Amino acid sequence: MDLLAIIRIAMRALSRNKMRSVLTMLGIIIGVGAVIAMLGVGQGARQTMQEQIQAMGSNLLFVGAGTVTRGGMHMGWGSTKSLVYDDMLAILRECPAAHAAAPGSSSNGQVVFGNDNWATRLNGTEPQYFDVRNWPFQEGSGFTQDDVTMSANVAAIGETVRKNLFGATDPVGQTLRINNLPFREKPAMQRRSRSPRCFAIATISAPVQKMTSSCAISPTWPT
Repeated sequence: MDLLAIIRIAMRALSRNKMRSVLTMLGIIIGVGAVIAMLGVGQGARQTMQEQIQAMGSNLLFVGAGTVTRGGMHMGWGSTKSLVYDDMLAILRECPAAHAAAPGSSSNGQVVFGNDNWATRLNGTEPQYFDVRNWPFQEGSGFTQDDVTMSANVAAIGETVRKNLFGATDPVGQTLRINNLPFREKPAMQRRSRSPRCFAIATISAPVQKMTSSCAISPTWPT
């Protein structure tokens, strides 16, 4: 039996059982569509997870001060100020697997530019922090170790802060106030799909200690 005859028989069978043929085709279409949709969702979830890991740092480890108990109540992570700058230096000196480390002192605060203000997370750190976290600059350049040594009032802001305070205005070189202290904006952080965008980062030296009333640090480094 040749191929043409087989096709004629198949078409005749389909025409005699139209409802069965339609239901069979519908089942095949729904089944294939469901498989494609599940594969698409799985790939999307995997890509999202990879972006989150990349934004945070795939080989990043956070070290923070522990908790303390007051009046029988656990105050939570970071409630005690037991870390000092020498701890970070000791980590780099005694842990060969730690390629880089960046100290951190964080608090919440208000950032003001002109007549606009925005509440955000304030982070005090050193220049290597941006490499450790793999956070590129959209414009401008980060502060330097000389800025840290001289306690210069310079800062970097995230995309959310930039959009709400500056709009279409170029933020680089502008003067903004962080908790009533004047800071010069050096870089603007590049927008990334899964990295935090609502923050302000400044040097960990005197200005941030004034803003946060704390000199404790939370070193972070990739291994």
